[in-house]
Amino acid sequence: TLYASAAQVPARLGIGSTNDVLTVAGGVPTWAAPVSSGALTLIQRSSFSNVANTSTTFDNVFTATYSSYLMVIESMYAATAADDLHLQFRSGATTATTAYYADYYGYALSTVLVSAFTLNGSQIILAKDSGASTAVGGGIFTLYGVGDNTQARITGQFYASTSGESGNIGGSRLGTNFDGFLLKSSSSNITGTVAIYGMAV
Repeated sequence: TLYASAAQVPARLGIGSTNDVLTVAGGVPTWAAPVSSGALTLIQRSSFSNVANTSTTFDNVFTATYSSYLMVIESMYAATAADDLHLQFRSGATTATTAYYADYYGYALSTVLVSAFTLNGSQIILAKDSGASTAVGGGIFTLYGVGDNTQARITGQFYASTSGESGNIGGSRLGTNFDGFLLKSSSSNITGTVAIYGMAV
């Protein structure tokens, strides 16, 4: 690339490295690595079929690399559609089973308010209806304070096709440094696909 400086002196910029982008520094063109701030990075996308819970599938997905994470439940259903969908945080090989606080509320097709509250409970309720194989559910959730030493928090929404229920959730779990999570239904096996994205600072 040919260019001229402010003093009208001709100069040549050679080819950059693989994946570099053309930018300007100090008033002159230059090659640089692309800026990743604000971008989503796929960390893991996994499917599971007819399992009691996701077990170790989503271990080691949270680190201090990202300030927050996006969990996309692309599809989800339980053997019993009306089962609640639960989330528990994990640290190493240990599943946290206490100290959860959360609020869930939503409306079904009948416009009846559906709600649930977790006060120092054993898990967070992500949905009051997990969906069925003929009408799968799905949702999107943002997780904060995981992968570092702050309080783990989650907010988001789940839609259950079987009941037409759209639910919202906000919750947290006190203490420790979590690197993963576990999904399960309240009483039957689940099937689904979930993707985890890191959101850069």
